[in-house]
Amino acid sequence: MRERRLALLFMIGLTTMVLAGCSLPSAYPDLDREAGPDDVSEGFAERYPDDLENIDLDSVRWVASDGDIDLYLMRQRLGGICLEVKGNERQYGLSCSGGEGGLTVQSRTGTYQVRPAPMPEEDGWLVLSENVRVRVTASDGAAPADAGLPPWQSTPRAVSDSGERAGASGSVTGAGTAEMTYVVAEGDTASDIAARFAVGLEQLIDEQGERLGDHPTLNVGDSIQFGAPLTGDDYDCFFGLEGPTAKGETCYE
Repeated sequence: MRERRLALLFMIGLTTMVLAGCSLPSAYPDLDREAGPDDVSEGFAERYPDDLENIDLDSVRWVASDGDIDLYLMRQRLGGICLEVKGNERQYGLSCSGGEGGLTVQSRTGTYQVRPAPMPEEDGWLVLSENVRVRVTASDGAAPADAGLPPWQSTPRAVSDSGERAGASGSVTGAGTAEMTYVVAEGDTASDIAARFAVGLEQLIDEQGERLGDHPTLNVGDSIQFGAPLTGDDYDCFFGLEGPTAKGETCYE
């Protein structure tokens, strides 16, 4: 009996040493470092008064700049991650996820993605930090431009598929090719489909190359392809931030 007790104590001690010496790496190393003077998003409370109760302000970390845009990562008090995309007085926004799996944020300056580490190296994305990357657009010298097409149209292109999820459980054909097509399933939403393929909502196009719109009606069996992102005034027009919103009206010209 004494030998059994000693063996049990030995195993407990060994397990304790292993756990102490082999801690798992963090999924969000951007949030784990000590706070510094740059980790304050000036005017945050004034911009998002309705979100203050749910944001852990002590967790806010500046993670990168993208041109004139500053990116701040933070945690929610009840779980989940938030990303603030902050530019001038007109260019700012706060997006949050419901869990630790990350999120995709579309803004007039580009499409940003927050992901648990390690961040994969993939074509079409520029890694900005250990947890944040930005989709590279034609203006960055990558992905060919839709020469000769109006902004409400785009040629299809291949995108990454993260797999089925609630709200985006449809099937895919032509994966990895420019003809990649998603077939809408029951219960699908445009925002969930965009999140599954890490694209902006404006990148969802039909088989004629027409952008679906910011609040499209989806029917089971519809075919969706993926076009180029919009930026600047074209992005503002698409999401109704400025001027007319219907396809082909003056704000696209």
